[in-house]
Amino acid sequence: MRTAKFLLLADLLLCTPARAQITSAPEFKSDPVFQKGRSAATVDGTSHASAEKSQVNAELLSRLNRLSGHEGGIRLIEAKLLPAAEAWFRERRLPIGVAMALFFSGQESESVRQLISIGRSRPNSVTVVPFLAEAAVLVPPLTASALDVIEKISGKNPASSEAYYYRARLLHHMPEAENDALGVKAVDLLKKSIALDPAATAPLLELSRIYASTGDRPAAIEALEKVLANDPNHLIAHYRIASLYRVTGQQEKARSHMIEFQKLRPKGN
Repeated sequence: MRTAKFLLLADLLLCTPARAQITSAPEFKSDPVFQKGRSAATVDGTSHASAEKSQVNAELLSRLNRLSGHEGGIRLIEAKLLPAAEAWFRERRLPIGVAMALFFSGQESESVRQLISIGRSRPNSVTVVPFLAEAAVLVPPLTASALDVIEKISGKNPASSEAYYYRARLLHHMPEAENDALGVKAVDLLKKSIALDPAATAPLLELSRIYASTGDRPAAIEALEKVLANDPNHLIAHYRIASLYRVTGQQEKARSHMIEFQKLRPKGN
């Protein structure tokens, strides 16, 4: 695929196909996901809804793999045996696992409701935060309730970098996300997250995206440079910074990062 085709991805239009309940696990795509404002696209041209769902799927499955005692249910999810996975988690009283089995079966709203309930019953635990935040991104009617729960958990865990990051991520997905005050609050939360964990790349990526969406390209580039200082092989950071260098007229730097992106891109994609 030629460089020009990569660069056209930033102009893909937002599309949201209808949701349907499914009985097998969604595909967990390895393609990198790129975003402009609130739209997203993968290298293969898949646009917003499916691209963001793939990104969320991969993150949630990765998170679930980090929880001890969940291995049996995870194997059932990966085998696309979702009703069996839900039953497995219920039998062992693993509520986050139950919520994830529901999520992967297409019951996102019910999954988020259960995660909200878990968060309310465990206000001192940050374990539920990434699951709730990532799932709620795809269920706009429940985003505000999810954010309220995460804010309360964050208040009891002021040293949690992730709590600040996920609050900012949800703020950016609120229906009124274009509101300047919300944007300022999201930036402030991301800066707190970065101060607590300077090596984390996710808050820096989110910060660069917000800056880019408001037209502050130098600040967006600076955030991406920090991502690459922490992780020189960060695929998405190379793509985004190449795009920003291109639109700011720094063609040599843009070309250099696009070359790195092409080197790092998984073979066959």
